[in-house]
Amino acid sequence: MTHAERPEEPQPLSALGRALGDRNILLGGWFILLPALIFGAISVIAPLRLADLGFGAAAIGAIWLIAAGIEAVNNVLLGHFADKHGTLLPLRIALAGAFGTVIFLALPSNPYVLGVLLVLAAVASGAFYTPGMALLTNAAEARGLQYGYAFALINVMWAPGQVLGSVAGGSLAQATSDRVPYAVIALVCATTFFALHGRRDAHHQARS
Repeated sequence: MTHAERPEEPQPLSALGRALGDRNILLGGWFILLPALIFGAISVIAPLRLADLGFGAAAIGAIWLIAAGIEAVNNVLLGHFADKHGTLLPLRIALAGAFGTVIFLALPSNPYVLGVLLVLAAVASGAFYTPGMALLTNAAEARGLQYGYAFALINVMWAPGQVLGSVAGGSLAQATSDRVPYAVIALVCATTFFALHGRRDAHHQARS
């Protein structure tokens, strides 16, 4: 007869509050929040534009389905890439890709061209998740924060981000034009890209 291992004593909720003051955890959380904001905005603005250009519900749904399939494969590849090169390099590539696609989303007058751009933008934005979650969980592990809290942080960042992106993106587009929210997203991606300048992946260096 063997005795069951004693479960790890749960950390107090205050540990989660203190973790929110950790810059590395906040950085990892930002890369969960940012794609949620982008997807929230695009999911409201883009289908309306596609409908205006003549696409029906089936064609619009097919675009998101294709994007989701490519993202699923891409995230597996990104996981291997992040293991080898660290989390910051794929995040920089994703930021550049998101900027380079989102900035053009308001321009096409052909629904097929817009559809291709949307797939590219969705794949680039979805590329934040795998390295972003790795960055967040690595920072949580370095602090000794239990994994349950790390996953709670992921959910806390994702859900409000998607709602905020949908509401703010849709409202801004309605008050101005589609160009404005897309330009704001592109500006945020560019600012984040340059904010990472000179930053090194401490966890990857430690493993090396």
